[in-house]
Amino acid sequence: MRKICVLILSLSFFAGYGYAKDAVPPKAQAPQADEAFVLTNKLLARMVLTYQNYLKDMFSMNIAQDAPLRDEFIDQVDRNVNAGKVLELNYFINQALFDGGKKTLSARFNWEKRVQPQGGGEAVLSKGEAEAVFKQQTDGEWLLYQISGDNPF
Repeated sequence: MRKICVLILSLSFFAGYGYAKDAVPPKAQAPQADEAFVLTNKLLARMVLTYQNYLKDMFSMNIAQDAPLRDEFIDQVDRNVNAGKVLELNYFINQALFDGGKKTLSARFNWEKRVQPQGGGEAVLSKGEAEAVFKQQTDGEWLLYQISGDNPF
């Protein structure tokens, strides 16, 4: 009799477990915000890497051709790189949002950078907050379209 009770309790437990697990809705797809953060991190990491290992043509490939003041921005980056060696550039993404209709990605981030001035001296630490707008190109690639606030580059 005891075996029958254990069997009945076991079956009711597993039957109940089956209904309970089916009652929980499946996980929804990853929210768009998560995708925006992942893509922003990928794009900023690529820019930081090409900035730290600076070659003007390589860095310029990250900037959209139709970006406002594109040439001036690249020239400013060139001057900054020639003023000192970038030892470290770290960032923390605060917010990342898609605007699907315009195929843009807007991201706010804090950053800090250590630079060794040309000619020696102590490394200089600078910090700031910036907003970057990336624009999806016709070939699907995302490129920097605009940056405002404290430019880390």
